[in-house]
Amino acid sequence: MKKLLTTTAIVALVGSSVSVLAETKITGSIEQTMISTSYDLASSSKSATGIGQETNLSIDSSKKLTNGWTLSGGFRLENESSLSVDSSTIKLSNGGFSIHTGADTGSNINGNLNPKVGDQPGDIISGELASDGFKTGPNPKVSDPQAHDVQHVGVEFENPMGKLFMNYAPGSGAAAIATAGAVTEGGATIVELGFQGSLGVSGLNLLVGQETIYKDLGTHNDDVKNNVVSLSYTLGNVSVGGTIRSKDDGIVSTTAADKVKNFSVAYKVSDDVSVSYENVKVGYEGALVDDKYNQVSVGYNFGGLGISLDYVEADNVAGVASNDMKAIQLRTVYGF
Repeated sequence: MKKLLTTTAIVALVGSSVSVLAETKITGSIEQTMISTSYDLASSSKSATGIGQETNLSIDSSKKLTNGWTLSGGFRLENESSLSVDSSTIKLSNGGFSIHTGADTGSNINGNLNPKVGDQPGDIISGELASDGFKTGPNPKVSDPQAHDVQHVGVEFENPMGKLFMNYAPGSGAAAIATAGAVTEGGATIVELGFQGSLGVSGLNLLVGQETIYKDLGTHNDDVKNNVVSLSYTLGNVSVGGTIRSKDDGIVSTTAADKVKNFSVAYKVSDDVSVSYENVKVGYEGALVDDKYNQVSVGYNFGGLGISLDYVEADNVAGVASNDMKAIQLRTVYGF
């Protein structure tokens, strides 16, 4: 399940790991959701309720090499509709430097640092287009390609101030198959540059970066640049955060979002209970109307079992005026 990479800063919903072999650990989770949605559309009104489940199993290992470097690697199996390898990585590191190769792994700019409990509006509201990342068209499952999400090479340089990172995905239109890399031309070359860190300020977490999707012979006739500035600050039991994402694709489209703004505040009531509020605004190119989302969430951590309750009100979903929705989601995550 491709979800926005967010910081659930207050309540950890996934439990501890189990070590089964020396230098190897196996972790997993089972996520269950129940969503009830009411639709107040321009043409009609209706309601619907659904239940979903996702399971994940990760295997990770690391060891010291004879030259002093550390070799680590692993993969995650995901079962949403069918069992598949959702992410994989092989990583070499020494001090603050590391280099890795894999898919859906490594630091990236395709997320936000907003403190919150529970899911994003884009994972709760059916048909939502852009609060969980920029979309290229009316299909909410179609998004701009992301360097970290496909087979790529990434490097990171880390020090006490933060880390600089770069991801490079070559322009191939097909994924790697078995041990042979696909070389068919037709995909977009993607370069991602970013920084994440505290800058030496206690409680601060800052993410800035840009991803360039270079024009190709297929879906991108111009270079596409996605930019992000995201930060969070924690003082005591209170955390606040904000994110601005912008997109420049060189064209004007009536179905593409070009700016997303997120603001959130979270409060740690106790070691086990947290509450949060998030406001999201999505701006579109062309004639579509801006989306607006307000979400209140509460979470409880039982230690290995997390429960969150989310309530979302959405205006102008998918950029359509008077296309309003409300949703309540009950989510449990069992971690092991």
